Amino acid sequence: VAGAIMTGLWVIGHECGHQAFSDYGIVNDFFGFIIHSCLLVPYFSWKHSHAMHHAHCASMEHDEVFVPATRSEADPDNPLKHTWLARLFHVVAFMTVGWPLYLFTHVTGKKYPGWTNHFNPMANLFPGRLRALVVLSDLGLAAVGYVVYQAAQLWGWAYVTKIYLI
Repeated sequence: VAGAIMTGLWVIGHECGHQAFSDYGIVNDFFGFIIHSCLLVPYFSWKHSHAMHHAHCASMEHDEVFVPATRSEADPDNPLKHTWLARLFHVVAFMTVGWPLYLFTHVTGKKYPGWTNHFNPMANLFPGRLRALVVLSDLGLAAVGYVVYQAAQLWGWAYVTKIYLI
């Protein structure tokens, strides 16, 4: 049940990131920030990389999210790569490990010099004008982390994990 609710919230937050939830940018950013923070996603950091993804979708040089593999990297002759089991493994790995790895290491995105992630305002991923908003995103995550921690102290980690993550 929590997954269905969080998916619905993600869709609303996603639309806020595209400035499509409201006619007013400040309303989009307010609700996008609150929703994404509750989902443990740094809103303004994600908003920027996601906009760059849409601007350069499937570009080998400029896409920020899914840089496609070259023919030599794709290994098209491997028959196991296209089985239902391999595809299921890929989807599960992406949804459980891939998303956090992307946020923490920019693993599937454009290559930058040095370590790039969605939490460091000095990362090459972000232009200088966005650095304060990256910090704000980090503070939103810290605030939600604090609320989750306090809830766990009150009701226990098992209950909070069950309600929040499962």
